[in-house]
Amino acid sequence: MTALYSGQVLLATKPFWTDYVSAFGAIVGILVAASAFVVALCSTRDARRSADAAETTAASAHEQLMLARAEHEQLEADRQRRPVIERIHIRAIAPAPGEEDPSAGVFSIGLTNTGDRDLQGAVLTILFERASAAQLTNHWVNQT
Repeated sequence: MTALYSGQVLLATKPFWTDYVSAFGAIVGILVAASAFVVALCSTRDARRSADAAETTAASAHEQLMLARAEHEQLEADRQRRPVIERIHIRAIAPAPGEEDPSAGVFSIGLTNTGDRDLQGAVLTILFERASAAQLTNHWVNQT
């Protein structure tokens, strides 16, 4: 038995080339959408990592700022410290047992610093009369 098909029935059951192109376009669209979804997921993860790194960097920068401020405050406090010379002590040095008594007086000069900083680079000026013939000596009256 032969079946008779009309031309319209044949056309309705047999797909056109445009149907194939349309199906191919749909598959390509689905692949593009899937790849865009994967790229969006990766971008989301990378953005989260970048945000976490930025938070860590900000916390580290804040800690460094606090350390720098503390160091600056310490340096300012050190800069504000000053030596204060309250008294100058002048006394004769007596010879130790067995030493000869010097012919001229030998004196010790001391400074009392009541400030909160060491005295550094201080200059002590002592004025003598020309006739006194003063000399700088050590404890044993040797000229230095």
